[in-house]
Amino acid sequence: ELLATTAREVLLDEGLALPGLARALARAARPYLDTARQVDWAAGAPEVLGVEVPGELTLADGAGQSRRLHFRADRVDRGDAGLLLTDYKTGRPPRRAGNQGKKPETRRRYLREDVQAGTRLQAVAYALAGSDGDASAAGRYLFLRPDVDYPERAVTVDEDDFVAALREAGRAGLTVWDAGAFFPRVVDPAGEQEPARCSWCPVAE
Repeated sequence: ELLATTAREVLLDEGLALPGLARALARAARPYLDTARQVDWAAGAPEVLGVEVPGELTLADGAGQSRRLHFRADRVDRGDAGLLLTDYKTGRPPRRAGNQGKKPETRRRYLREDVQAGTRLQAVAYALAGSDGDASAAGRYLFLRPDVDYPERAVTVDEDDFVAALREAGRAGLTVWDAGAFFPRVVDPAGEQEPARCSWCPVAE
């Protein structure tokens, strides 16, 4: 009932009040919600503190000055080990033609490489921003597509390699921002593959 009601509201907001479309939208969205329920609600309801929660993180720029970066977490829960901040994803983990890594250490390495490349910063930023003094926090991605074998990617503030990768990526990004020198990257750092975003970019040609 909630799904059907929300589908109707979304379509009305978009001016798409076509007969039967809300039912089709609800049916298309259902598998993604089922994944979230299987991951987080199978053992009982989590203690959800908020959704669409704004936050901020302080990083040093290239000159060593502190800069505040703002974000919005999709969901914040209270867990046994502290706060858990979640970023929902509806696509596949973007790694090497869909290969997500069958071993946990492989998936960790892929995620760390994505942080170093500046393409997956939210989870580490969430963990840092949610940790204050003795308080601990974890940030994670939850991939909701039903065909993703390993839907969770979580990072804690204690993982120094991830934290260092985020700070370096943030410093590099802020330096380029200040220089006004953003330019399109048309191949990956190895110069071998076109980024996946080029397949849907409106100026791909």
